[in-house]
Parts: sequence; C-alpha cells; structure tokens
Amino acid sequence: MRFLYLSTCLAFVSFSSHAKTLGLEMLWNGMPVSPACFSALDPAEGNGPSEINLSECSANVENIKKEDNHRFAIEYAEGGYDLYAINDVKGNDYLVTYIWNGGGAGHFSSGMLVTTDEGILKVKERIPGGDRCNGGLISLKLDDDGKALATRWATPSDFPYIAYGEDRGIEPYRDLEGSASSCVAKVTEKDDALVSVELADMSTEESEWVNSYTYQKCFNSIVASQRKNKAVLEPDEFKKFMDEFFAQCVGNGKGSNP
Repeated sequence: MRFLYLSTCLAFVSFSSHAKTLGLEMLWNGMPVSPACFSALDPAEGNGPSEINLSECSANVENIKKEDNHRFAIEYAEGGYDLYAINDVKGNDYLVTYIWNGGGAGHFSSGMLVTTDEGILKVKERIPGGDRCNGGLISLKLDDDGKALATRWATPSDFPYIAYGEDRGIEPYRDLEGSASSCVAKVTEKDDALVSVELADMSTEESEWVNSYTYQKCFNSIVASQRKNKAVLEPDEFKKFMDEFFAQCVGNGKGSNP
C-alpha cells in the first residue's frame, strides 16, 4: 500500500469525548433524525437548502441503524448509504459529520452545525469535507467559543496549497500523488486558518508508484526525516518544511522521472 489507506468511511471519522459522554441523539417523534434529512441538506450536486421539515425526510426510519459513537446510518438495497455522526453539542446546536456513498469507491464527508426548532432541521454553519484522503473529515469538535475545529486528510499534492495558498507549480498525478487513497497528513483548521499539520508515516523504499511522480521519492524522504524530529507542525513550522521541500527537491531537480 502506498499510504495510510482506509477502505471504508467509518474509519475516517473520530468523535469527541464530549459527545461520547452525553448520550446524544437528535430525535423526532421519538425516533432518531433520519440520515436522509442530512442528504437533503447536502445533495451530491448543487447547494443544499438551509433547513428542512423533518416530516419531509423521515420515511423508513425503522431502517435506521444506530451504531457506536453516535452514528446513525441507512443502507440502500441498490448500494450505498447515508450516515451521520454527532461529534459535539453546545446547547441545542449539534456538530454533525455527514457521510454518503452512492455505491462506488468514494466516501464523501461534510460537516454541519445544525439545530432543531419545532420539527425543522436548520443549518447554522457548513464545514467542507471531501472524498477520503481528498479533504475527507477525520474529526470535528467545538471549542469553548462554539467555533468548529476541523481535521481533514491531505494528499502530497495538497501540501503547497496548505503552506502557501497556491500550488506553486506542483501538479497532482505528475509531480506528487493526489489520489483519494493517498493520506499523508492530518490537517487541522479553525475558521479556515491552519492550526497544525500532523505528518503520517511514509515509506522511503523504492517502488513503482514512487517513480511514477516527479518529486515523490524526494518528498517521501523529506517527510520521513521531518517525522524523526517532529511530526506535528504548527503553521510556521509547516511552511519552513515546505520551503525545504522546494529547495531540496524542486530547486535541485531531484525528480524521479527524466
């Protein structure tokens, strides 16, 4: 395996201890709110509505599976599922991770801060996610001010944008791996501002995939070296790490391909 690869969405999401201790549920007419309601708020295409009447999305609630860590899921006979997990709560505000699969390889996540009011499920804030390593949510929690702290997966080709806000000429699938199975870091943000980057373990062995991307071999070596000193980097430290990557790998032309 190239990187830390997680075959199902459930392994991509962790849950705050605050949520675990409260025995949380969002109920409507004595039953858990249906995952289909979150699907209606976050459709696969286009922008979703800001609220929905729970009576309009609560069919087949008897098929909802309640799982550990406040996860509620519906699986569909034709393939795929809708799932939401309650990560944290503050008053009547629930911080929720919504994950869906349409029957294919993708497991798509997004976050929502929602509240319920007389049978209406309302979105107060949306937190972007993605498909597995391509920005998929790992965890969500609320800080003391009620702000969402989001941790997402990142791929090697995401690193320049995380550090500089631009790709700096690095092209996914040419220069560095960028697939949804190439998780190499956990990136934590608050209010769209970087908080930390935790580097994952990287193989430095020769392999066909390493030599398929211009700077991958050098990138893996830089990551492995940094992890020996410090794996969790603050924003300034991560930028210096990327400065080193560009100096040692890109600037010196240490590519795997001719």
